[in-house]
Amino acid sequence: MFLKKSHKNNKKFYQRKKYTNPFFQKSKKQKKYYANSSKILKISKFFLLGLIFFIGLAIWFVFYSNYFSIKEIGVRGGDKINPELIKEAAWEQINDSYLVIIPQRNIFIFNKDKLKNTLENKYVFNNLHVIKKIPNRIIIEFNEKEYALILQSGDRYYYCSDKAEIISEIDNVIEISQKDYPIIENLIERTKIEQEQIDYILKLFQEFKNYEKEFKINKFIIDEELNTVKVKLLDGPKIFFNTNGEIEKQINKAVIIKNEKLKESFFTKEYIDVRIGDSIYYR
Repeated sequence: MFLKKSHKNNKKFYQRKKYTNPFFQKSKKQKKYYANSSKILKISKFFLLGLIFFIGLAIWFVFYSNYFSIKEIGVRGGDKINPELIKEAAWEQINDSYLVIIPQRNIFIFNKDKLKNTLENKYVFNNLHVIKKIPNRIIIEFNEKEYALILQSGDRYYYCSDKAEIISEIDNVIEISQKDYPIIENLIERTKIEQEQIDYILKLFQEFKNYEKEFKINKFIIDEELNTVKVKLLDGPKIFFNTNGEIEKQINKAVIIKNEKLKESFFTKEYIDVRIGDSIYYR
C-alpha cells in the first residue's frame, strides 16, 4: 500500500514538472528585442524626416519667402547728398546675390558693412548708420561733413571737406558762382593735394575778403611749381603766392603794384609774382 501511494505521488510530480530549452528561450527574447528596436527605429526615422522637413520649411520661410524680403529703404539726415543716390546704391546691392542662389534682398542676409563701405567710398560722412528693421525695412542715417571748398577736375566740380575729401558732385555748374567756397583746380595728375596747400588756400581765401574792392577771385590753381599757389582773378591775371610766405604781406604787394604802378593795365597782365622777398615780377 505504501509503495503504490508513493509511486502515484511520484507520477503526479513528474507530470507537473516542465522542461524548457534555454537556447529556444533566448531566441524568443531576441526576436522581441529586435521587434521593439525596429519599431523605435521607424519612429525615429519618422521624427527625423519631420524635423528635416520643419527645418527646411523654416529656412525657406526665413531666407526665401517674400515676408522677409526688403521692400522699403528710408534715408534720414543730411541736406547736401541727394537721398535718391543713397537709395540707388542700396537697391543695387539688394538686387545682388551671393553665389547667385543667396539673395541679399533678404533682410537677414543683407550685408550692412558692405553698403557702408560703398557709401563711404563715394561720400564723406561725420557718421553713417545702416539699420535693419525686421521684417522688411532698411534705414540709413547719416550726417555729412561740412563743405569747405569746391574741387575742379577737368569739366567736373565737387563739393569737398577741408581735407579735400569729395562729399558730392555738383550737377548744376551755374550754382558754383553762387556759393561762397574757394574753387581749387588741381593740375597735378594722380596727385592728392597736400593738406598744407589746402590750409593755405583756405586762409588766403578768407584774407582776400578784406580786399574785395581790389580783387575778385575766380579760382585757386595748384600745379607743378613747388611751394606755390596761384590765384586766378576774375577778368584779370594770376597772382603767384609763396605758401611759406606771409599771406598779408604778399597781398599788400599785389595791391601796391596794381594801384601805384600798373593801375588799369594790371588786368591785362598774364601774371603777378609776389613770392620773392620785397620784389614783384609781372608779365
